[in-house]
Amino acid sequence: MSGPGPGRGAPRVEAGRRADGADCARIEHACARMFLASPHPEVAADGPAPAAAFADCAEAGRLLVARIGGRVAGFLVWEVERDSLHVCELDVDPAFQRRGVARALISALARRARAMDRAALTLTTYADVPWNAPVYARLGFAPIPPEEWTPECRADVAALRRAGLDASSRIAMRRDLEAR
Repeated sequence: MSGPGPGRGAPRVEAGRRADGADCARIEHACARMFLASPHPEVAADGPAPAAAFADCAEAGRLLVARIGGRVAGFLVWEVERDSLHVCELDVDPAFQRRGVARALISALARRARAMDRAALTLTTYADVPWNAPVYARLGFAPIPPEEWTPECRADVAALRRAGLDASSRIAMRRDLEAR
């Protein structure tokens, strides 16, 4: 049985299309507003990436979208690391949260990583926000000691600092993938 909110059924993950850019920007903005009630309210003031940036990620093959009832319910932007795939951004429309969208997106990226002979997924997130690190831990990610951070993880945190955001509670996490 489907949870409350719009659309019915399980999320269907697919490669993002250029036309999905506007939905991704809208979802990113809605998710950023959730930070108003967090230890990092300044995130809400940092505007979403433009739709064209998401469209460019789709064109490069680095955007996954989850659809429920034909609507974009969430998205994941990723990039290739030396031995892993790095989650740059994962957002789920608040109207579709708690319906397995993030899990479906991470599972799809894990399948892609295995197909590309990558050993893991990595990301950075806030340790002190309930819908960040604790959710990723439930999805199989574990914190990485700072001395083991990948260049992409370091770049994520540096970009936050350059944008004037508080990165003091930002952590890197890794999900090792079982061999195929």
